[in-house]
Amino acid sequence: MARGKNNAKAHLQRADGLIPAALYLRVSSSGQDVENSIDAQQEYLHRWAKANGYVIVKTFTDEVKTGMISKREDFRDMIEVAESPDCPFAVVLVWRFNRFFRNREESAVYKSRLRKKGVRVVSINEKTDESATGQLIEGVIESIDEYTSKLTSEEVRRGTHNLARRGFYMPGRAPYGMMRVKVTDGAKERHKLAPDPKTRHTIRRIFDLALQEKTDNQIQRTLRSEGILNSSGKPWSSNRIHDVLTNCHYEGTIAWGRLPDGTPETVYEGAHDGIVTREEFAQVQKLRLERAPEVTHPRNSGSEHMLSGLGRCRQCGASYVYRPSGGKGELYEYIICKTRKDQGPEICDSPILPAAVFEAMTLDVVEEDILLRRNIESAIGQLREDSGSLHSDRNEHISRLGESVAELDRRIEKVYLAWENEDIPYELFRTRSEELRELKAEAVAELAKAEGDQDDTHVILDGPEEVLDYAGELKAFLRDSTPVRTRAWLKTFLVRYWVEPGCVTYEYRLPLPPGSVNAGLKRHGVPLGGNFSPTTRLGPQARG
Repeated sequence: MARGKNNAKAHLQRADGLIPAALYLRVSSSGQDVENSIDAQQEYLHRWAKANGYVIVKTFTDEVKTGMISKREDFRDMIEVAESPDCPFAVVLVWRFNRFFRNREESAVYKSRLRKKGVRVVSINEKTDESATGQLIEGVIESIDEYTSKLTSEEVRRGTHNLARRGFYMPGRAPYGMMRVKVTDGAKERHKLAPDPKTRHTIRRIFDLALQEKTDNQIQRTLRSEGILNSSGKPWSSNRIHDVLTNCHYEGTIAWGRLPDGTPETVYEGAHDGIVTREEFAQVQKLRLERAPEVTHPRNSGSEHMLSGLGRCRQCGASYVYRPSGGKGELYEYIICKTRKDQGPEICDSPILPAAVFEAMTLDVVEEDILLRRNIESAIGQLREDSGSLHSDRNEHISRLGESVAELDRRIEKVYLAWENEDIPYELFRTRSEELRELKAEAVAELAKAEGDQDDTHVILDGPEEVLDYAGELKAFLRDSTPVRTRAWLKTFLVRYWVEPGCVTYEYRLPLPPGSVNAGLKRHGVPLGGNFSPTTRLGPQARG
């Protein structure tokens, strides 16, 4: 018996009494079994429609598509047609409600949009109607599907973390230089990592160069000069090299999941044979950390002095701090080694610097020795080169991640349909779908991060003139701004200054991506000179 015939739109009433209907067909894998193929769904739906008083007037098909609305062109077309004034159908027939949507909230949104236009969604395998009871049953079906999905995801997460704690490797593709090997785990076969004899030497070469204190960009240039290509047959980029040097899989550790602070949630050391030793891996991380920008201590962040927290004594290693001096309305400030200030010149005889004169001298150094055209042009050229290589490499990485997500969607769909058709028991369905959903969640998170990183690193610089003009404006800003604002800008590139008798050395970094040739720590020494006094303003000639 046909259901709800009297609910058809008035302009769709037919002389033969049949209700015009559209079919919506979807599969997410070209390898799904014959019974659940597009052809099979279409045959069952046509047979059911003929037996229940419907006539098929339109068919929408999303083949090899995930449940994501952005990937389902025909679904979007169906909604658009249904909301048009001349919609030719009053019902959308589906094999099961999960062909329409598996997410309860999204399903409710689109069903509501259709219902407002007088179009119903009917599942031929889940008996509901337009009555209050029928809508309740339909809601219960969707809620159970969603609850089962979330419960499965939580159980999969626990299961995958348990496997990681036992040293098994979860993702589908092994890191470059490693390979997956099957191991027996009771009645099941799982995977662990092992060095790949064909490619391990490349990873070993990268780490050897890093242990020689080479930067990522220097390693990149060395590999290119030696004709060593990455897994895609392309030259190595500094971004890929960074990924290799920070991947703990190469020292035999499994890391899985991420905590809110970015650290791994599950770590298993000694899970497999590594390409480098744990000591070598730790040494590489230490060297990279030493090249990273230094974090300012909170006590210096709110100081009103221009150079707070930047100075160090070369002789004893103590900080250079501000100290007021004078009286009777004559107040001066000096910058002095903290050891000399607290314990006297007998312990450390590093110079005492008049604050106003030394601050002015520092601005001179920044303007005349650091913000030079050749430095800026060099920075821009290297940034352009690195950004282009980085952008191309990340596009390739994003493409591979997208393919991985799509493949996991196909595998999840196949397992789900196998359970629906009672080809596999529920316990097997639950276990397998949990594993696949956890893998998909990890892949989606990694894809989102990669896409965000790509947006952040796509830099286009047409030429140096705009930057040079900005540098000129910046010099005026440094002279006219408050000490706090000046210090905030200085700390974006000035790492520290070292004071010793007769000399001060400034350490700074140009604003370039990590691993660039010119991105390392640079030093510029300036003689203090014998005429350095509270009443003497040093000019460039006095600085040697």
